[in-house]
Amino acid sequence: MSISPTKVAIVGAGKGGIALLELLHQIPDVEIVGIADKNPSAQGLKRARDLNVHVAERVQDLIQNHGVNLIMDVTGDPSMGPLIHGSKRPGSEVLSGAATRLLWNLVQHQSKLEAELFQADKLAGLGSFAAGIAHDINNPLQLILGLAESLTEEQDLGVVHEQALDITEAVKRTSAICRDLTSYARRNSAGEAILVNLNMKMDEALKIARYAVTLQDITVVK
Repeated sequence: MSISPTKVAIVGAGKGGIALLELLHQIPDVEIVGIADKNPSAQGLKRARDLNVHVAERVQDLIQNHGVNLIMDVTGDPSMGPLIHGSKRPGSEVLSGAATRLLWNLVQHQSKLEAELFQADKLAGLGSFAAGIAHDINNPLQLILGLAESLTEEQDLGVVHEQALDITEAVKRTSAICRDLTSYARRNSAGEAILVNLNMKMDEALKIARYAVTLQDITVVK
C-alpha cells in the first residue's frame, strides 16, 4: 500500500526558506506544493523556480488551494501567524516559531556535518595518494642508495658500469614520477582557451590513479 506524500507549503523565501527547499526536495515522501514571500525579489523564489517548485504571489493562495498538509512558516514575522491560521484549510498543520527555528538549526547542523565528512574524505584520499607516491619514489631511491654504497667498494669496472646504468634508470623513474605529477597539476591561465589531447589527459590521470592505489591492492587497467 503506497503512502501519500506529505504536501508542504513554505512561507518565507529567505535563508530559512532556501534551506527547507534544499532539504525537502530531496525527500521522496515530501511534495513541496509551493513557496510564497511578501518580497517578490527574495532569493528563495528564484531557487524555487530553478527546482520547478510553484511560486505563489500570495500566501493565502498557496495555503488554501493545494491540499496542503503542512505549512512551514520561516518568515520570523509575528504578523504572519494570524494570517496563516485565518486562511489555512481545516486539517492543515502549521509549523512556526520555536519549532521552525529548531528545524533550521537541525538543517544547519546537518550541512555542517556533511561538510566535515566531505573534508575528512578528501584528507583521507590525500593521505592515501601521498603514501602511494612516497612508496613509488622510495623504491628507486633505495635502489640508488644501495648501488651507490656498493660502488664505493667495487673494483670490477664492468660491474661498476652495470650498476651505474641501474642508477641512471632509477633516477629516470623517479624523475618520471615527478614529471607526471607536475604535468597533471599544471593549469592554464584563467580565461585562456587551449586545445586538449583527451587521450593524453586520460593517460596522465591513469598514471596518477596508479600512484594513489599503490598501497591498496588495487590494479588500474587501461
